[in-house]
Amino acid sequence: MARISQLHDKFRLRYTLYLPDGRYFERSRLVTSLSVARQKRTLANELETLTAGSKYTPADLNAWTHAGLISQRDRELLSDRMPGHGKTLGECMDEWEATWSVGRGEVLSRHGRRKNLLKILGDTTPIRDLTFSHGLELVAKLRDQGCKVVYVRKHIQDLRAAFNHQVIAYRYLEHNPFATLSAGKVPPEEKIEHTILTDKQIRTVLARAEEKDRETRPQLGGTLTLHLLVLFGLGIRRKEALGLRWEHIDWQARAITLPAEITKTGKARTIGLGTRLYHAGDTGSIPVGTTK
Repeated sequence: MARISQLHDKFRLRYTLYLPDGRYFERSRLVTSLSVARQKRTLANELETLTAGSKYTPADLNAWTHAGLISQRDRELLSDRMPGHGKTLGECMDEWEATWSVGRGEVLSRHGRRKNLLKILGDTTPIRDLTFSHGLELVAKLRDQGCKVVYVRKHIQDLRAAFNHQVIAYRYLEHNPFATLSAGKVPPEEKIEHTILTDKQIRTVLARAEEKDRETRPQLGGTLTLHLLVLFGLGIRRKEALGLRWEHIDWQARAITLPAEITKTGKARTIGLGTRLYHAGDTGSIPVGTTK
C-alpha cells in the first residue's frame, strides 16, 4: 500500500508500479501539504491494485498521468499490454450481444446487420484501429449495395451501441468513434408516407366492416369488425396481433397480455380491452392464430 512520510516541511508519497511483463518499480512523489498527499495516496493505492492485476483502463492511465503518479515512459510501458488492447470487432459484438434483451424478431434482424458490419469492417479488426473514417466507408458501401437510408441507420445504431458498451461497461475505449456518424437525409424516393385515420374515418371503416360481416365472408368468418377493433383499439403491431391467442386474454381483468416472444422489446406487456372490443370479443371469435 502507498505510504506517506514527512520530509522537513513537505511530504513524500511512496508506492509501487507493476508492469505487464512482471517487473515492478518503487515510485515516489513529493507534495507540499498533507491533505494533497492523502488524496494522491488513495489514487496510488488504486494504481498498485490495478497494475498488479492488469485491470487498468485508458481512463485510469489518464487519471494517474494527470495526478503526476506516472511518467510518459511509465504510461507507454503500461499501454503495451493494456487489457483489451487486441480486442477485435467480432469480440466486441459478442460482448454486446450478451446484453440483448429483445424479442426473437429483433434478434434475427440484429444478427443480419451484424453479419454486414463484420463483412465490411472486418471480424478480426482491432477495435482500437477503427475510426470515424471507417464509419463513413461503412455507410458508403451499404448504400452501394442498395440499402435504404433507414436500414443504414439501423447498422449505425448497432455499431454505436456495441462501442458504447466498450466505453461505458468495459472502459476499454476512451470515446466512441462512431458517436456522430450519420447515414444522411432520407431521399424523397425512399420516404414512406404514413396515413393516420381520423376518428371520423375510423368510424366509417368500422361501419362498413359491420355491413360486410353481415354478408357471407368465408375468408374471415364474419369477424372483420373484430379484426379492426383489435388493431384500432389495442395499438399493437401486426406481428403482435398475429401472435395473439385466446389464453392471452384475461376476461375478468378485461386485458390482454402480450407474451415476451411476440413483442419487439422481448418483454411481456399488458393492454386493457376497451368496452366495445370486450363485448365484441365476448360474443364473437378472436381474429388470431387459434379459434375459440
